[in-house]
Amino acid sequence: MKKCPNCGALMKSNVNFCTKCGADLRQIDNSSQEATAKSEDSHQIKGQSNSGENFEQNQAKPNAANNEQAQESQFQQAPTSVNTQETNSGRLYVVIQNYLQWCVDSWKRPFSAVIGESWYGWATILLDNLLIILGFYFCLKSVANGYGVGRIVSGFSLIGVIRVLLFALLFEATIIGGYYAGHYFIYGKTDGLIAFVNRGVHASNFNLILSSLVFIVLVLGPGNGTFVSVVLFIIFSLFYMGFQLTALGENRQPIRDKMYGYIISHLIILVAVLILLIAVIIFFSILYNSMHQSILYQIFSTLN
Repeated sequence: MKKCPNCGALMKSNVNFCTKCGADLRQIDNSSQEATAKSEDSHQIKGQSNSGENFEQNQAKPNAANNEQAQESQFQQAPTSVNTQETNSGRLYVVIQNYLQWCVDSWKRPFSAVIGESWYGWATILLDNLLIILGFYFCLKSVANGYGVGRIVSGFSLIGVIRVLLFALLFEATIIGGYYAGHYFIYGKTDGLIAFVNRGVHASNFNLILSSLVFIVLVLGPGNGTFVSVVLFIIFSLFYMGFQLTALGENRQPIRDKMYGYIISHLIILVAVLILLIAVIIFFSILYNSMHQSILYQIFSTLN
């Protein structure tokens, strides 16, 4: 067994990260911890025996000593808000440090089974999408300002960014759901959707670096469309391959043929993507018509 040095939780000997606080447990020696635990138990037993022997002596002490202790306890102050803030900031630092360590491990060994917090996978997907979509928002706003219609386009762009973010998350959830269904069909059991997402994102987490690169390029200007298109294609391919390998490359005995699971995954993804594409086309046609009418109205108002 391993004892987490951060929160004190007991983990199995083969666990590399604490499942409660995410602390790194790889450098902890099991044998030294077991010896420490035994010594603590022996001291605890001795303390209990000594307390039993000295119980009568403690009862025989004057009541004045108890009164002094009561008076001293009155002067003890509760922890201040400053200490609480320091504790919260320390916990936040540990959380960020553990997440960054998880990201570094994913870049060094993408397909290694690293245990992380349940929110790591979904938070990383959301961060990737936000970086890309905000990059397009600032790029479009810069172009609109150049034509003198930045105020109008900015309002529609903000609404469009939120909706495109939702469409992107739905599209990625479609891929995840399809491969998760195929994984369940092949092996008959899973470790849960959260663990599946964490492993898939861990395998494709180079996307976090590429999404940051796309954001920087788009903010600098709209003249790098070809480069951005190539990087976006790589991001999509890595995301797709990461979950495909997670679904089909499980290191356990399958109960059904993997090829059928692969086909089932793609059928689910294909149907869901077609429905999503129809919704996206309808949305962008409505958004384009609204923007076109608003721009024309502003031009005619200026001429009149």
